[in-house]
Amino acid sequence: MSQMKEEKAKEKESGSKPPLTTEESERLNQSVQKSEAQAVAQLRQQRKVRIVIPSGRGEHEKCPVTLGVNGQSYLIERDKEVEVPEAVIHALELAVEKQPLVSVDPVTRERTMSFVAVPRFPYRRIGEAV
Repeated sequence: MSQMKEEKAKEKESGSKPPLTTEESERLNQSVQKSEAQAVAQLRQQRKVRIVIPSGRGEHEKCPVTLGVNGQSYLIERDKEVEVPEAVIHALELAVEKQPLVSVDPVTRERTMSFVAVPRFPYRRIGEAV
């Protein structure tokens, strides 16, 4: 009994936990696989939408767009119509970046800089998938 107390005290001091047993590891793997399968099934059941992500001016804005939703990866080619689940649309809407905006006061000629949120991957919604 005192040995267990010593082990727990060592855990507390070191901040680490002992390694999982084989059974615990297997249960954890099964749980993760089940969760992943549920997420994939949920994405497959979602309504599909047709979209186009246009190319931009820069070289990096001509590359395909990679998005991850619930552990599922999507590689979306630019300038091509593709079908994606609604969750991908939501991820595109959440992908924003801040760009600087410089304003000049017409009277004092004083410059001020602020940042505005702009879509990282602008897209055009074509319609519902058939």
